[in-house]
Amino acid sequence: METLNYLIKAHLILLLLFGVYQFTLKNDNNFKFNRFYLLAIISFSAILPLINIPIISGNTFIAVKPLATSALAESDSGAKTIANSYFSTSFLVGMVYLTCVMLALINLGRKYLSTQKELTHLKRNSKYDSNQNIYIVANDIAPFTFLKSTFIPQKITLEDQDRLIINHEKVHRDELHSIDLLFVVLLSCLLIFNPLIKKLKHHIIENHEYLADRKACTEQVKEKYIELLIKQTLFQHKIKLVSYFAKPTIMKRLKNLKVPNRSDTRNAINAIFILLVI
Repeated sequence: METLNYLIKAHLILLLLFGVYQFTLKNDNNFKFNRFYLLAIISFSAILPLINIPIISGNTFIAVKPLATSALAESDSGAKTIANSYFSTSFLVGMVYLTCVMLALINLGRKYLSTQKELTHLKRNSKYDSNQNIYIVANDIAPFTFLKSTFIPQKITLEDQDRLIINHEKVHRDELHSIDLLFVVLLSCLLIFNPLIKKLKHHIIENHEYLADRKACTEQVKEKYIELLIKQTLFQHKIKLVSYFAKPTIMKRLKNLKVPNRSDTRNAINAIFILLVI
C-alpha cells in the first residue's frame, strides 16, 4: 500500500526530526538556524518518503522444482485473489487519503480568501503611510503583518513607543515570515492525521516572534519594549494566517529578551551530528 507506506514514513521522519528539535534546539537562542530547521522538518517529512533509494544486493539463485499443472493453476488462482484484495484495499486507502488532502486544501483556500477579505476591508478603512510602508487603522486592533502588508492601530502611532512596534513588524515583513507560515500550512495538507503538525506551527510562529524581538529591541529601549509587549497582549481579536506583535507566549519572549544576544552554534552542531548518526 503505497499511500499507507508514505504516511508511515512521513510521520516517522517528522517524529524523528521534531524530537531532535525538542531535545537540542528548542531552548537555544540561535533563532536563525531554528527557523530553517523547523521548515526543513516538514519539508523532509513530506518529500523524503517519495524518493526511492535503490538497494543493490548480491545475486541470489533459487532452485525451483517443477510443479504439477493442477498445483500451478491453483497457486496462480490464489495469487490473483490476493492481488485483487491488495489492490482493492490499496485503492480504498489511497482514495480516502486523497479526499482528506483535497478537503484540507479547500479549507486552506477558504482561510486564505477569508484573510484576504478581512485585509482588503482594513485597507479600505485605513490610511497608508508610504514613508513607513504601513497601514494606519482606526480600529483598536493588535498590530500585525501579512506578507508585505503591515497594520498598525492609529492609537499606537500617537504614542512615543510606536517606532518599537513598527520596527518589530518590519522584521516580519522584510524576512517574509508569512511565507514560512503559508508554506508549512500548505505542506501540512499532505501530512494529515499527525498531531505534531499543530505543535510544529506553534514553534515556527514562536520563533518568528523571537527573531523580530531580537532585531527590534536594543539595550537602550529594552525596558520600554518589555512594557509595550505586556500591554499589547490585551488585544484578543485575531485574523488567520498573520503575524501579530503580541502572542500568548509572552513569558518565553520576555525571558529571551533578558538572555544576552549571542550566536551559539553548539546546539545546532549537536542536532546535525545526531541526525548524521541516525
